[in-house]
Amino acid sequence: MDDLYDATFYTWLRSEDNVLVTASYLQRLAGEYELERIEHALCWLVNGWRLESIAVLVKQVTFDWVSAKGDQ
Repeated sequence: MDDLYDATFYTWLRSEDNVLVTASYLQRLAGEYELERIEHALCWLVNGWRLESIAVLVKQVTFDWVSAKGDQ
């Protein structure tokens, strides 16, 4: 992929400039993994990001989550 698009996927993924695109993909993937794995992935991804970008990512990824107690 990197050679095909002359890009570095790792750099693109970790860039907070792409927070909205990354968040939309992660929101769909989050339902397929345990919360602990999601937590580790998000911590890795946002390392070094500004608080505003972290807030956007977390809000987007978790916007349709319901609590474990079944609250709606």
